[in-house]
Amino acid sequence: CSADFYRRLDDYEFMLKFETDSMVNLHSPYDILYFLRLGYDYYGAPWEWHQDLAHPSGGVGGNGGLSLRRVRVMIDQLTQHPIDPTLPEGEDLHICTLDLKLPPLEGAKSVSFESLPHPSPWGCHKPWLRYLKLEDWENFRTYSPAVDTLKDLNC
Repeated sequence: CSADFYRRLDDYEFMLKFETDSMVNLHSPYDILYFLRLGYDYYGAPWEWHQDLAHPSGGVGGNGGLSLRRVRVMIDQLTQHPIDPTLPEGEDLHICTLDLKLPPLEGAKSVSFESLPHPSPWGCHKPWLRYLKLEDWENFRTYSPAVDTLKDLNC
C-alpha cells in the first residue's frame, strides 16, 4: 500500500484490512469500537518470531492480514517512508518500522492473532498455519468452531 492508496480513504479515521483468510470471532468479548478508542495507530497479529523487535512506542506491530490502521498516520508515514516494492519484506513488516503508536503485546493479540494465541481474540489471520502450536490451535477451534470452515475455504 502506498500513501496514495490511503489518501483515497482520507474521509475515514481508520481502515480495517480484512483478507479472505481472516475472520472476526463472534464469541469475543471485544468489539471493534473498543480498539478504535484506545488511540493506537496500527493493530496487527504479532509474530512469534518478531516479538522481540524493539519499537520506539514500546508496543508491537504484526501481520497485516487482519489489521486496523489509522488512515491519517499511514498517509503521513508512507509519504515520508514509502514502501520499496523491490524489497522482499511484506508491507506489514515495513509499516511496523514506522513512527506509529503501537499497542502492547497483549493488546495486539486481543485484536488479531496468527502465531501467538489469545484466549478470546476479536479476530484471527491464518491460525492454522505451522506457526501455532497444536494445543493452541485445538483450543481456538473449540472456542471458535467457524475457523474450521475458514480453513477449508483457504486450503
